[in-house]
Amino acid sequence: MMKNSKILIALVATLCIVSSRISAMEVVVDLTQNSEDLNAIVETQAVIGDTVKIQIRENPSTGSIWIIVNRASNETTILTNESLSFVPDHKQEGFTGVGGVKTFSLDAKKVGSETVQLVHGQVWVLNKLFDPTTGAASLEKAHEMKIQSRQILIKVVAVKAPEIPQDLLFLA
Repeated sequence: MMKNSKILIALVATLCIVSSRISAMEVVVDLTQNSEDLNAIVETQAVIGDTVKIQIRENPSTGSIWIIVNRASNETTILTNESLSFVPDHKQEGFTGVGGVKTFSLDAKKVGSETVQLVHGQVWVLNKLFDPTTGAASLEKAHEMKIQSRQILIKVVAVKAPEIPQDLLFLA
């Protein structure tokens, strides 16, 4: 009886570990509640194969947007397949512009850490921050030019999926 219960416990534990890693998961960095206050560094962890989704409030009808800047080349990045989406808030009758939630999606492809730099400002002003030679954005330049902008740094640490202990797989 005792041996059967140990096997059952081991089987349940193994299924929990395996089922949590059968498919890639989403890691959501939700900045929608306090993006107005942020000028900070946010940290999160993902497992290789996970999709990291960074959600932040935006109202593009005002010309102010969030963009990702200063990404490394694809060979050196931990996060790949950058994509974005925008879901508008419920639009009320008579309103022409409406805010919503912008979501940046990135896939964790290898072990390591990468810091994603988000910058917020008006499109025509943000263009002045980019170096035409390197394509890098400079927030120091924004400060010098008295350009109003904000930034958020999101540090993502990608790790390997946990391995299933051998003693849980083969009980005698």
